[in-house]
Amino acid sequence: MHTNIDEIAADTFRFSTFIPDVGPTGMTFNQFLIRDDEPLLFHTGHRQLFPLVSEAIATVMDVWKNSQLDLNDVVNRYAGVANASRFAGEDLTAAIAQGAGVAASMGVSYDDLTVAIAATASSFASGSDAGTSYKTFLLGLDGSTDKAKAKIAELGLEFRDQSGHIKSTADIAQELADKVGILGEAEQVAALKVIFGNDAYRTAAGLMTQTAEGVNKVNEVLSNTNAADVAATRMDNAKGSFEAFNGSAETLAISLGEKALPAMTNIADAGVAMLTSRDEKKPGLAGLGSQ
Repeated sequence: MHTNIDEIAADTFRFSTFIPDVGPTGMTFNQFLIRDDEPLLFHTGHRQLFPLVSEAIATVMDVWKNSQLDLNDVVNRYAGVANASRFAGEDLTAAIAQGAGVAASMGVSYDDLTVAIAATASSFASGSDAGTSYKTFLLGLDGSTDKAKAKIAELGLEFRDQSGHIKSTADIAQELADKVGILGEAEQVAALKVIFGNDAYRTAAGLMTQTAEGVNKVNEVLSNTNAADVAATRMDNAKGSFEAFNGSAETLAISLGEKALPAMTNIADAGVAMLTSRDEKKPGLAGLGSQ
């Protein structure tokens, strides 16, 4: 792992960390942005989540490498899941690990995966559970057994458009609501379990309950989330300041080739004050030492 510190504007500094063992070719991630008057965490969570964030983003960029994804959009939607659902960053990372490969191979976009996970999060105990269910759900859209195919035909369910592509998450949710949601409660459960199985039933039921309107509302939150703004908000509290100091201390430790963080943690309060002080020539780097 190697970290560079660059002054990208007047008194504004970027910490770019390259992690060689993440993804097929490694991943460079802009970890921290330190301004002269306040520490600002630039990635989508606190310092402890950085490896998880990097792992998820690296997976997405590799799995959907032919989709011309924009890295900023990927990170923003990643942060948006935490805004739109009960899942935190580590949950989405686990969901991506379970479901991204199948989703991409079936022509399902990263946007549709994230909105499906966020929209159904309340049905699952963990992101890994949600990702596994979603993967099985996708594999069941065409009917994985004769009984499933017969039930799909009986209910007139159509999960693909006229071009043969899988419909959007919102359209699938509405299809389920229109053709399964009209049944009695017991019939709904029975039909969804025949089509998707006991595990993926939870994803199907969650989307059906949301309908297209609910899924679109979740997607709006994901689309309008700015990861840097989310991080800045988190950094407004005392814990955020503590994490900023720890992150800066760890970056210094990396550049020195040693782990100085444990010893420096005991003086975190002093470190935060140093980072935010405007009395130094370079206040934003006050807690980092000389370059």
